[in-house]
Amino acid sequence: MAASISRVTLEHHRLPFGIAETQPRISWRFDGNDVDWENSAYDVDGPKRPIYSIKSFPVGANITRARP
Repeated sequence: MAASISRVTLEHHRLPFGIAETQPRISWRFDGNDVDWENSAYDVDGPKRPIYSIKSFPVGANITRARP
């Protein structure tokens, strides 16, 4: 099974409505059983004002990891 994204959160909330952050931290977990798999880049698509337009935010290999 290939790796897939699951349990996306913003500022540690599953439902991010009303978090009052203009640049929220985005976190997610991976499902799958691939061996030696590594996340090297990702794209984030989300609404930008006006709410009807979508902006894509590509992010390269510089991935920040916050650990509890």
